[in-house]
Amino acid sequence: MPLPSSVSEKDSARLAAATLFVILGNSNPCKVETGSVYGPAIVMPQFARSTGYHKRVTELALRSLFFVAVNIAVQGWILFMFSKEQMVMDRFAGRMALCDFGASIEDCPNVAGCIGPGGTEYAAPRLYPFAQWTSRNFVKESLKAIFPERADDIDREIDPGEYGVESNLCRLLCCFLFMMAVTKDAFQIYELWRLLWNVPSKAESWISYENYSGLSEPELSENRMLSISQVKLRIAGMPFHWKVFNVVFIVIPKMLFWFMTADLGIAFLMNTSGITDSIVNSMALAFILSIDELIFETATAGRTKYMMDNTEPFHLHKLAAEKQAAEDVIWAEDEKHQRSYKCPDLFPQRLLFVVVLTWIFLSLYYYSRCEVSPDGTWVSKPLRLPKSLHFSAWVAYFPFLFDLEVQEEAVWTMPSQNI
Repeated sequence: MPLPSSVSEKDSARLAAATLFVILGNSNPCKVETGSVYGPAIVMPQFARSTGYHKRVTELALRSLFFVAVNIAVQGWILFMFSKEQMVMDRFAGRMALCDFGASIEDCPNVAGCIGPGGTEYAAPRLYPFAQWTSRNFVKESLKAIFPERADDIDREIDPGEYGVESNLCRLLCCFLFMMAVTKDAFQIYELWRLLWNVPSKAESWISYENYSGLSEPELSENRMLSISQVKLRIAGMPFHWKVFNVVFIVIPKMLFWFMTADLGIAFLMNTSGITDSIVNSMALAFILSIDELIFETATAGRTKYMMDNTEPFHLHKLAAEKQAAEDVIWAEDEKHQRSYKCPDLFPQRLLFVVVLTWIFLSLYYYSRCEVSPDGTWVSKPLRLPKSLHFSAWVAYFPFLFDLEVQEEAVWTMPSQNI
């Protein structure tokens, strides 16, 4: 419909913006993930409860909980093996933490940190990734074992090079990109906590038929037409015991897997020396946290997807729930915000959150796997082999509480100093 001549398009746009922001308010509505197995696991059991455990709705609820169990088993196993690779298999391979080895190679030999894990000085032609460096060292040591009388000649003529990072800046940038990819799940965990905290702890109905007053016998005989558009799906009050169930079996596992993925992913990227490998791995590692979405897209029934897409969120703001407000209220609230000096939408809070998380997990990497050398650079802690291949799940999932059993004697220490 065309606007009246007295109303300009700009005035109409300003009214639309004021209506949008005033009604929505400053608080986002509480909602669940609509593209992951975690969302149906929270919503579908409440639909079943609201219908008195209707058979077909209950079947979909049990199926949704089963998919969460499958996801926990798959993600948990992958992260367990990922942790074993870093904490056990890498040690048996003689792989020390990369830390800042080679980070200052462009300025060597005039700066600190120019000594590599092999005890020699860095130079660009002598820089190799770990697999190639260990192979060259193996060949050198094998020749010395076969020809012990030529050991001095072999040391002089054969140079295995050094192990170090090709670009420290690229490595840090890839860590930031990886953290940006997994932070999405951190926000989803936060939304789950907001939902469980803010919805009332009482049994409210999550599904209903609008304008329903009950069907009498005459109406049944008339075969009254019903419409799916009248079915209302919404997030509402949840009994307290269901909140506890969701925290224990959904939120806590999701938090644990997110923390493990972030910690192991940052450690993996920091121990990746090649530029190309760092770039590729920074995005590939985030796949672990998308397994829940893959299971949802592949195995979830179409009816469940429809119900998830059409479930209304829980609005904290009264006007947002009603979706309307008086015009004078809208203009008054908008004018108050126009005069305010606060600019909450200008500052990129989420981007800053990614930066902070990146710094936290980088700090965990350095303090758990590296130490400061006498020249002030970060080098790997002494490498000690595990006592066996046995790897406990407690060590994998809670490494800060349970220590891996290792041998007392180190098989490698920083050659240039006895730290």
